[in-house]
Amino acid sequence: MNQPPEICPHCRQKTDSLKQLRVCHRIIFVLVFARISERTETACPTCMKAILRRNLLSNILTANLLWPVLPLL
Repeated sequence: MNQPPEICPHCRQKTDSLKQLRVCHRIIFVLVFARISERTETACPTCMKAILRRNLLSNILTANLLWPVLPLL
């Protein structure tokens, strides 16, 4: 069963391997409170790697670098 190529919603390229993944969009730590928001991303493999890389960098900053500073403020 060959399916026709679908269009990636991010780059608008035709692809036969569209991926869907639930990613952690934002993690926020404030003292003893944590808020995590998730969303489902649909993209071709190249765009999905870029989305995951961008989310990883922003979440590493808030989850690992900023939370020890917040109790000191």
